[in-house]
Amino acid sequence: METMIEEYQVIEDKNSRLGESILLNKRYIPPIIIKKHRWQEDDLHQIVAGGNKDLDDLNQRENLECISIGIDKLFEPNEHGLLASTVVLQGPSGIGKTTTLRKIMLDWASGNIYEKFDYIFYLSCKEMKLIQADTSLAELLLSNCKDPKTPVSEILANPENLLFLIDGFDELRFSLDYLNSKLCSDPHEKASISCIFNGLLRRTVLDKSHLLITTWSMAAEKLKRYLVSPCSFEILGFSPKGQEVYFSNFFEDEQQAKQAYTFVQGNKMVYSMCFAPIVCWSVCTVFQQQFESGQSLDENLTTSTSLFVFFVTGMLNHCSCKQTAQKHLQSLSSLAEEGMRKHTIVFEEEQIKKHNLDAENILALFLNKNQCQEGTMSRSTFSFVHFTFQEFFAALFFVLEAKPQSNANLIKLLKDNQEKTDGFLTATVRFLFGLLNGDTVGFIQKNLACKVDFQIKEILMKWVMVSATKNPPLKEQKLLELLHYLFETQDVEFVKAAMERFTEISLSSLPLTVADCLALTFCINYSYKKHTLHLQDCQLGYQQLDVLMLGIANCLYLSLSDNKLEDSSVKLLCEGLKQPDCELQSLTLNVTGLTDESAMDLCYALSEKQMLTELYLIGNFFTDKSVSSITYLIENCKRLRILSLYKSPLTSDGIKKLMRLEKRIRQSGRRLIIIV
Repeated sequence: METMIEEYQVIEDKNSRLGESILLNKRYIPPIIIKKHRWQEDDLHQIVAGGNKDLDDLNQRENLECISIGIDKLFEPNEHGLLASTVVLQGPSGIGKTTTLRKIMLDWASGNIYEKFDYIFYLSCKEMKLIQADTSLAELLLSNCKDPKTPVSEILANPENLLFLIDGFDELRFSLDYLNSKLCSDPHEKASISCIFNGLLRRTVLDKSHLLITTWSMAAEKLKRYLVSPCSFEILGFSPKGQEVYFSNFFEDEQQAKQAYTFVQGNKMVYSMCFAPIVCWSVCTVFQQQFESGQSLDENLTTSTSLFVFFVTGMLNHCSCKQTAQKHLQSLSSLAEEGMRKHTIVFEEEQIKKHNLDAENILALFLNKNQCQEGTMSRSTFSFVHFTFQEFFAALFFVLEAKPQSNANLIKLLKDNQEKTDGFLTATVRFLFGLLNGDTVGFIQKNLACKVDFQIKEILMKWVMVSATKNPPLKEQKLLELLHYLFETQDVEFVKAAMERFTEISLSSLPLTVADCLALTFCINYSYKKHTLHLQDCQLGYQQLDVLMLGIANCLYLSLSDNKLEDSSVKLLCEGLKQPDCELQSLTLNVTGLTDESAMDLCYALSEKQMLTELYLIGNFFTDKSVSSITYLIENCKRLRILSLYKSPLTSDGIKKLMRLEKRIRQSGRRLIIIV
């Protein structure tokens, strides 16, 4: 066990120098892990989009922390007393799945958890898919152990006491495509890696063993086809307290940690992304560079793109002069673009040479090197330290000075991203839009002496315009992605031109994060036109509404139905409605949990809106106590034509009062319909 403890007790930072390492227990923060009660496809790149709905509202995050499941409880009996032998841990890229598995390995080797298992094997799918020669499961496990004396055959004799940690099922998406492929049944029989993994997942080999599998959320549905009665959990990253502890652990200087965390809290967009460990690490690394150079924290750190530009530039300039930094940037970008185009994240040594990536310090900075053993032969493969860096560098490839075929490849990338739903290209496109920002371009040109191709701005604008006029219209998820693309530009004129085509925006039934609402509000605010906005069943809470109200003045029609707003959020809504330039004509708040407590605030705020013609309050909890406030609204809002209180718990007396009011208003010459 000592060998295993030595292996798993340390981790290397993604930008660490040779020989540098950090204790896992110092960097590891227990993530929020919750039980998933249904299989669903989530957004692959929520970390760059800015968050996960379950983590967005601070109160909700704290509530989730209370019900979070510890890593030692993943194989506990369920509510029916049944023990799962297969557990799936899903979540987006950069959320901490691999680190969590390493922590399980360390804690088990230290005797702290899962004592019922005689042995736990860690299998990295990224490494396994590189093995081309046939092998046996026993040989695979032995080669995966640091201790060559590990009695693998004896261990396999009792599979019920074994746990396999299979890290990164999504990495195998190309080798497990055929459900009818040969299945491994004997752990000592030589077979292909695809055959072995098929056997493990589909229980034809070591069927009594236990499996803990991590995967991107978007690959969960595919994984479901292979498994029998899996128990599914979702890893949601850090709680607010966890974020703070991460900053505290990262910086040795307590004052710097406090200063960095306070700065991030003041930046809603960056803070909304910091639930993801990869973002927390990137932000802390950028701030560390600032502290070391004696500079103040960059107040222009407003988007995920600006964060990565600042980080990558600092790291390149730290390792090389401007001229060589420019060369390395172009090489990394061309490698990344090839990977995105060919849908791969693992590169052979020949590809590294082809892209002129020959500097060891740069390779160590942004690429992981893996040795793949095949019999007596070994070969080197490479991958970016994190997939997000590959996505960023791929976007940068198109922004740097024009290259043959780059525009054609860009157009194809945009087309593929819009047509596919796997999310593989989404973050690359978002970074691409972010790199259009004038300040960002200037920063790149100044600090890396790179020339920029401004022609791509025209290509992206044309693509946005075509997307806006698609028939049928963009689906909700694709429209939300496009709003994030526009937000990343922080280019007001670009956004104004684009939003002219999006007069009606429907994001209904999408769980919206604070970051989503920031992007939406930014786009609406910088639009020449007033908009119709449908946000039914978007799981909006106080935090999201706080952001959305900044854009309500640019809406003519607004629907917030089927969101649990309740009375606490009504005051925010009223503040938005009171904005002098708010010309709202129709407001729909059906089934939003409103009660008499909010009736007065809402009715008095709306009474000032002389453009309001329709108000729908179906399925709320207004009683006779609200009749006086409703009367005030109707008498003062002269253009109101339709008011629906259908399915409200009004008594017959309350209904009679409203009907008499309706009759009196009609007799005065106004058109009015009250529905109760």
